[in-house]
Amino acid sequence: MRLNSLHMVNFRQHVDTRIEFDSGLTGIIGPNGAGKSTVLEAIAWALYGTPAARGTRESIRSLRAGPRASVRVELDFDLGGHRYRVTRGLTNAELYLDGASTPIANSITGVTELLRRRLGMSLDEFFNTYFTGQKELSVMAAMGPSERAQFLSRVLGYERLRAAQALVRDRRKVISAEAAGLRAGMADPDAVSRALVESAQRQRLAQAQLAQASARRERAKAGLEAVAPQWAAAQAARDQLQEILAELRVAESEEAAAARELERVDRELAELATVREELASLTAQVAPLAAMREELARLEHLAREEGKRNALAESERSLAEELERLRQRRARLEQAPQLEEQAQVDLEARRAALRASEEQLQEKRTEWVRDRQEAETKRQALRQQYVEVKEQHDRLSQLGEEGTCPTCARPLGDHVRTVLEQLDEQLEVLRVDGNYYRNRIEQLEAMPAELAALEEQRRLAFEESSRLERRLAKCQAATQELSQVTKELESKAQWHAQVAAELAAIPAGYDAARHRTLEGEAARLRPIEARVGRVSAQVEREPQLREQHRAATAALAQV
Repeated sequence: MRLNSLHMVNFRQHVDTRIEFDSGLTGIIGPNGAGKSTVLEAIAWALYGTPAARGTRESIRSLRAGPRASVRVELDFDLGGHRYRVTRGLTNAELYLDGASTPIANSITGVTELLRRRLGMSLDEFFNTYFTGQKELSVMAAMGPSERAQFLSRVLGYERLRAAQALVRDRRKVISAEAAGLRAGMADPDAVSRALVESAQRQRLAQAQLAQASARRERAKAGLEAVAPQWAAAQAARDQLQEILAELRVAESEEAAAARELERVDRELAELATVREELASLTAQVAPLAAMREELARLEHLAREEGKRNALAESERSLAEELERLRQRRARLEQAPQLEEQAQVDLEARRAALRASEEQLQEKRTEWVRDRQEAETKRQALRQQYVEVKEQHDRLSQLGEEGTCPTCARPLGDHVRTVLEQLDEQLEVLRVDGNYYRNRIEQLEAMPAELAALEEQRRLAFEESSRLERRLAKCQAATQELSQVTKELESKAQWHAQVAAELAAIPAGYDAARHRTLEGEAARLRPIEARVGRVSAQVEREPQLREQHRAATAALAQV
C-alpha cells in the first residue's frame, strides 16, 4: 500500500489541510497539539471509520468549525496494482477505483467492509502491524512463537499461498485418481482382437441378408404398381357412395323437420278459433278498466292530499299548543327586566353595607389585637424588671452594712436600709402593675362582644349579598330567556300561519271506501288484461302462421 495524498476538512485541529506524499520516507514535525497524530488518525479513520478514531463522532469536528459544518477526509492510495480514492464524512462514505467517476461503494458500512477485504486485515491487525505506536506492540510480545508466526503469515499474505498450495495438492490427487481409474477400466488386447474378428463375421452375414431383403423389396414394389390403378378406382367409388349416403341422411332429416313444422303450424291455426272466442269474452270483461284507472288516479291523488292534510292538521295542533305555552311563558317573564334592575340596586346597596361592615370589623379586630399584644409586651417587660430588681435586693441584703456598693465600690453603711426600702417599694409597684396587665390579658383572651356582634353582622350581610347575587343571576337568565322566547314565539307564529294556509289549500272529497273498492276491482282485472294481451298477440300472428304454412308445404314438396 502506497499513500499518494490526504485532504482533511474540519478534522480536529485541521480546518483545511492537504498533504502530498512523495516516494520514500515522510516525516511529520511540529509542536505538541499541532495535529501530527491527527494526520495518522485521519488515515485510519478514512480506511476503517469511527472505530479507528479517538473519542466520539462529535468530538472529531474541529472546534473552530460551526456546529453544522461538514467533516471530510479524502485519502488517495495505491494497492495491488489499482489506485483507490476514499472520501469519508460523519454520515457518508464513498470509494472510487482507478479514477472512475462512479463509486464502487457509497455507504459507511459498504466502504469499510470493502477496504477491509482489499487490505486483507481487520482494524486490530492494522493497528498492531503497519499502523501502530511505539508502546502498542505488546500484543505481539504476548503471543507465543506459533501464534506470532500465524499472525504475521496472515498479515503478510502467506496464508493465501498455503491455501493455494493445498488446492494444488488436492487437484493433483484428483487427477491421479482419475488416471488410475481410466487405466483400470481399459480391456485386455487379446479380448479386443477376438471381438474385432467376431464383428467382421457378423458384418458379412448382415450384408448377405441385406441383399436378399433388397430383392424381395423389388418384387413387392412391382406387384404394388400392378394393383395401384384398381385400388384408386375402388377408393373413388367408396368416396362417391359415402357422399350419396350423407346427402340422403340430410334429405331425410330435412323432410322430418319440414313435416314437424307443418304439423305445428296446422295445430296453431286450429287453436286460433278458440282463441278468438276467448278474446271476445275477455275484452268485454276489461272494458271498464280504463275508466276505473282514471278514477283510481284521481282517488290516489286525493289520498295523498288527505295524508298531507292529516299531517298538517297534527302540525297545526302541535304548533297551537306550543304557541299557547310560549305566550304563557312570556307573560311570566315580562317582569324579568324590572326585577333585574331592582335586584341590581338591592345588590349594590347590600354590597356597600357589607364593605362598611367589613371595614368596621377589621378596624375593631386590629384594635383588639393591638391592645392584647401591647398588654403582653408590657407584662413581659415588668417581669424582666421585677427579676432584675429582686436580684439587686437580694444581693444588697447579703452584703449588709459592711459590704461594698457593687456600683460605686464605697462602703454601704447605714444607706443599705434606705436602699432596701426603696427596692421593696419598687418591687411592690412592679407586682401590682404585673397583676394589672395579667388581668388585662385574661380579659382580652376572649373576643369582645362588640367584635362578635360585628362578625355576626358581617356574616348576615354576606349571606344576604349571596342571596341577592343568586336572585340577580336568575333575573338575568330570565331576561335572556324572554328574548329567546319572543323570537321563538314569532318564528312559531309564522310557521303556524304557513301551515294553516297550506291546510286550507288542500282539496277535500276523498272517499276511502270507494278507493278500496276500486283497488280490489282493478287488482282482479289486471290478470285478465294481461291474458287479453297474450291472446291478442296470438290472433295477430294468424297471417304469419298462414305464410309459415305455405312455406312448410313448399319445403316438404321440394325435399
